[in-house]
Amino acid sequence: MKQTLLIILLLSFSVGFSQQEYNHNDLIEMDNGLWSVKFSDEPITGKVYGNFGEVRPYKKVFMGNLLNGKKEGRWKSYFHSTGKKKYDLNFRDGKEDGLQTWWYGNGQKAKEETYKDGKEDGLQTWWYENGQKAREETYKDGELIESNRWDEEENEAEMPGPAPPGKVWSPEHGHWHDAP
Repeated sequence: MKQTLLIILLLSFSVGFSQQEYNHNDLIEMDNGLWSVKFSDEPITGKVYGNFGEVRPYKKVFMGNLLNGKKEGRWKSYFHSTGKKKYDLNFRDGKEDGLQTWWYGNGQKAKEETYKDGKEDGLQTWWYENGQKAREETYKDGELIESNRWDEEENEAEMPGPAPPGKVWSPEHGHWHDAP
């Protein structure tokens, strides 16, 4: 009798603590910022996986967790062609929180930022694809405190005004382009 009760108790705990698994291609971010399965408006909780690689069968890789439709903890993604990291991000209650790192396809670090409760906070550093530092900015509670920029020859560079959303300044080309 004790053994049966113990087995039932263990099974109920394992069912209670198991999480649903989702393929990232089956998910959407809704207008309210919460994540859901396509064709549904219910926020989800579970582990998100992606399939990476160039040839089938693709490799199933854990990307991150969703809790009540919000990203939670560490999230990672990879370049399909090389398997190298594309980004390594941290979230708390759906907001960026902690170190956020992005890479170029060649494996060179592209950007490193620190966030606190969804706001830029601390040093933000960008690099050119060749590894040369392009920009450093310091933030406190989302407010820009200091900014320095360099061209690929390590000369101080100027940039026209604040960056449009999702863009970075390319001094070598003299225009804004999509952020990595």
